Amino acid sequence: IKDHFEKAPLGWGATYANHPVLLACAYEVVRKNCQVELEKKVAKIEAIMLEEVDQLIRKYRCVSQGRVIGAFGCLDLVNKDGIPLNLLGEPLPQEALLVKQSMVRHGLFGLFRSPMMHICPPLVITQEELKEMFRRIRGVLDDLDAAL
Repeated sequence: IKDHFEKAPLGWGATYANHPVLLACAYEVVRKNCQVELEKKVAKIEAIMLEEVDQLIRKYRCVSQGRVIGAFGCLDLVNKDGIPLNLLGEPLPQEALLVKQSMVRHGLFGLFRSPMMHICPPLVITQEELKEMFRRIRGVLDDLDAAL
């Protein structure tokens, strides 16, 4: 395969596509992840996140649904009428601005692209830190529910 592509290189790609340094770095990342059994760590994070997100959906009227896969989660936030906080391209409503301000107050930073609150903890997070993160998220959702 290598010999073929020495004479017939691919004619597409970004600046670093197929660059040997990029490929060596990618290989090393995959190798290290396998060595430390990162997939097992992510499975533990996922189990906790599934439980926590399920509790948030059941407790808060401002959360219409949520999802988790691996160490990534997302909550869909709605207003008092059950309608998403805003639609793409529209100005942020007061409820969305409140969420952003509350996240800062509760020591959270991350991607809040209204109406979705993304939850993506670092893969080195401990169980205690993960629980603390969800405690802070509950504080934000308490603020939003109180405002509805």
